[in-house]
Amino acid sequence: LNTNVLDTSGTRYPGFFMDAQVNGVFMSMTAFLFLINFTGPSKPLFKNYWQFALLAGAAVMAGSRSPLMGFAAGIVFLIIFVGGRFRPTFLAFAILAAVAIFLFSDNIVVFKRFGQVSDSLDFRASVWADAWRIYYKEYLLGIGVENYQQYITLHSQDQFLMLDNDEIAYLIQPENGYLKWLVEFGLFGTSLLFIMILVPVFRVIYNFLNGHKIVLLFFFIAPVVAWFVSFTSLYTLYDKRIVILLVTYLVILATYPFDITMQQEND
Repeated sequence: LNTNVLDTSGTRYPGFFMDAQVNGVFMSMTAFLFLINFTGPSKPLFKNYWQFALLAGAAVMAGSRSPLMGFAAGIVFLIIFVGGRFRPTFLAFAILAAVAIFLFSDNIVVFKRFGQVSDSLDFRASVWADAWRIYYKEYLLGIGVENYQQYITLHSQDQFLMLDNDEIAYLIQPENGYLKWLVEFGLFGTSLLFIMILVPVFRVIYNFLNGHKIVLLFFFIAPVVAWFVSFTSLYTLYDKRIVILLVTYLVILATYPFDITMQQEND
């Protein structure tokens, strides 16, 4: 089993992934799709909400903090841009979640782990500091794609985990997806990646502010927001299923025909 499955706080469920953290990201990114009511995107039906709640529960059972924080950020994004029935519904949802946290925080792994944030930050801070030092050495072009583990094995041997059988495992990523990009791709490559991801998102928001209010597309931006937040503490793109999911959302956002849709709606 992956070390992230059996935790000192309890069992974290990995679903059909090796890593419980990746399962949390996948569930938080797919949950928003179940909120879509194609006949009225701003008015989800009861079936949309309970299906959404099931995947939200799966994200909680994964026991990962950053995917859950990304999930919450995606919900806030929808409340801001979609409005309608979302605000009272998710306000009630937030109240119920707060009550559940208060009553069951000692029995739910992910809430217990929020109390251990300082320990995780101490470990990650040292890894991040070391990753920044590597980045500054090769800040323009980086050290090369998927070379992180090989590089630290030779040049930064403090970045390792001690396994239960007393074996040493060197990290394949610095506990931060953006830092992994910076170290491996450098400033130029990372900038291109950000452009590829952010331009489709900003395209939708720009058109929304200019009157092309296609609410449906925000349900494809919310998962990207969730992924962006979770990426701060976990490099998830080593799993091709997450890559396919993210790229699919971005392709939909980049190719959706605003003018044709608005013409049909006006007719």
